[in-house]
Amino acid sequence: MNRLEQIRQRRAELRAMLEDTTQVNLNLDEIETELRALEAEETELERRTAIVTTVLYEVLRL
Repeated sequence: MNRLEQIRQRRAELRAMLEDTTQVNLNLDEIETELRALEAEETELERRTAIVTTVLYEVLRL
């Protein structure tokens, strides 16, 4: 499993925790902080992937 898949899986876990109305002792600040960190990491990985794809496309065109 690559890191993007791990990030998406963890976000799904956090979403499920938030949707579970039986959980009353959730630390929303911690969850929000983790979600923001995951989103930032996901954005960075997607940006890197886009750059690599562009470079590979240019190299293969030569």
